[in-house]
Amino acid sequence: MYNIHISAFCILNSALNNCQLSIVNCQLTSVVLIISDNIGSAVALGLFDGLHLGHRAVLARAIECSVKYRLVPAVMTFIVNGSAPDSKGKMEQIMSDNLKSQMIREFGIKKLLTPHFDQIRNMSPEDFAGEYIMGRLGAGAIVCGADFRFGRNAAGDADTLRRLCGGVAIDIVEPVLQDGDVISSTRIRRLIAAGNIENANRLLGYDYTFDGLVIRGNGVGRRLGLPTINQRFPSGNLIPKYGVYASQVNISGKIYAGITNIGVKPTVTRDGDPLAETYIIDQNMDLYNTNPRISLQRFIREERRFNSVDELRAAIAKDIVVSRQIISNHYFH
Repeated sequence: MYNIHISAFCILNSALNNCQLSIVNCQLTSVVLIISDNIGSAVALGLFDGLHLGHRAVLARAIECSVKYRLVPAVMTFIVNGSAPDSKGKMEQIMSDNLKSQMIREFGIKKLLTPHFDQIRNMSPEDFAGEYIMGRLGAGAIVCGADFRFGRNAAGDADTLRRLCGGVAIDIVEPVLQDGDVISSTRIRRLIAAGNIENANRLLGYDYTFDGLVIRGNGVGRRLGLPTINQRFPSGNLIPKYGVYASQVNISGKIYAGITNIGVKPTVTRDGDPLAETYIIDQNMDLYNTNPRISLQRFIREERRFNSVDELRAAIAKDIVVSRQIISNHYFH
């Protein structure tokens, strides 16, 4: 026997900006599940790189199905790490696998299965459906996007799911449109690479976010009276356009205003690896070996080489003023 209690569930059927979709950004705030071991799952299937509004529509539908059919909301996605599906081409990830998993759980998903893509890329559709969807997840309902493919050579599609998973409710979510075009991870990658963060954020449904372990830098920021945190982008992840951004820093759930430089810091280093260097405005914290989330809100200026450290300090002071204004407008207008 099982009992499902849900409070402050999703706000559905609400339009967001100009998206041509009624279910766009569901937040599941409190779910208490008292279940037996054999309760099935409402499974959302997909790569979900970026967790954009189209992906969130799929997750929201899975949560709806979990309530309708008395199932556990679940996701099966993949760790890519340099081994993307052939249909994705040479793909740079929008977010780390770790951050994706965290955000999926924060959305309200209670069961998450994340095999490495190499483990499943050569499986037949029949084996994939039998071992993972019906076997490990015990699917009682399946939700995916219209373009979802699975199995060796992407041979399986929605019709294949219906054939292989007979008796299971299968729900296909149509693409989400923004400004007349389909929201896709590819479209968002192009915007981020061009520094067009504001439009990328509109398609994501939240501010573009990355994470990474804080490492020791060269100490220049601290000597300037502006202590910064340095983070490398995980291998295979997209690096935004080099430059300075208004940002916010999430440290264990507490949010701080910041400015983030992405690039190679040409004023103080030569031939360095690209880093994200963030000054948390009016703060001085020891964050080495922690993994804060950085969210970019707007591109401020190109990265450039200054003639002196004093010139650099003056430019950062201006960046701080601009970033404060951007963040203030972002939240209060």
